[in-house]
Amino acid sequence: MERHLIEAGDKWPKRRRGSFDRVLVDAPKKLLRIHPGARFSASDLRSLVAHEVDVHAMRGMMGARQPLRMFAAGLSRSDTTEEGLAILAEERI
Repeated sequence: MERHLIEAGDKWPKRRRGSFDRVLVDAPKKLLRIHPGARFSASDLRSLVAHEVDVHAMRGMMGARQPLRMFAAGLSRSDTTEEGLAILAEERI
């Protein structure tokens, strides 16, 4: 996943701690969080890259490049739409 972020033109630190399921993208902080006990199959990795990096991280990176800084964190009530796009991205791989 980190390689895909670098290929997209940005390097995000990754941390292996937290109280989330397996992977969490914190776009405003440019942080990729990986649960310390998480294990991934090749299929899991493809899905996670499509969902977390190609949608959530890229939205944050593109938003941060806009003149209005509010786009970096996302707009209110856009979570449902973004999550729907992320699920669609997973299904298309």
